Amino acid sequence: MAFVLPIAMMVSLGVVEVSYAILHQHVISRITREGANLISRDVSLLDATNALKSMSTKPVDFANGSQLVLSVLKKGSIVGTANYDKVVLYQRYAIGTLGTASTYPEGIYHLRGLITIKDFNKTGYVAAKFHIPSNAVGYQGFYKNISYNGGPNLTMSISPTCGDFHPAQTACLREDVPSGDQGMVYWRLSSGTNFYCHLDAGSDYYVNIKLTDPTATGPNCAPSGTCYAHVQNNFGN
Repeated sequence: MAFVLPIAMMVSLGVVEVSYAILHQHVISRITREGANLISRDVSLLDATNALKSMSTKPVDFANGSQLVLSVLKKGSIVGTANYDKVVLYQRYAIGTLGTASTYPEGIYHLRGLITIKDFNKTGYVAAKFHIPSNAVGYQGFYKNISYNGGPNLTMSISPTCGDFHPAQTACLREDVPSGDQGMVYWRLSSGTNFYCHLDAGSDYYVNIKLTDPTATGPNCAPSGTCYAHVQNNFGN
């Protein structure tokens, strides 16, 4: 009896632990599958993450140690562009906190091409964070407000702060740019000028874009209060 009881306890505890592991795997798989299902049906990433937050349960806690990243991949569809017929990252949205470093290496990735935002809120803004690796040398680039599928005039900034349209460098802000293949902010890693926005290697920045006039009615604006915005990103060394 003295020999059998410890073994029985070990087996019982093992069954409990394995059951918890299977339950945790089920919860994580269910949330991941539901997230993919929602965004595959063109639900906005914000609405999808709000739905997933409402259905999260242990061990998933987006306020403490859990993170969910939703990514939308698409094939470039415009003939003649660098991303034509290539799978590119189209949208990404993350919620939660995860206290570990990314396993992806630093690097400059040449993601050139055209991005069409079909539901650009007239009174809001879009911001995209990017990181310049510490070993980057000689890079430069610029953004355009494209005429094809273009919308109203845009205002754009590059700033260390999300949503900042008053950057310290005047060259890091372009206002009231029409959708006629007009250049917006031009940047480079070498010394800045009144024309080039100077960026530093090893730093994080945001591309901030908004409609110059929130009351704009066209082109390509809907009565619901959204417009098209068609932006081209070009960079290299």
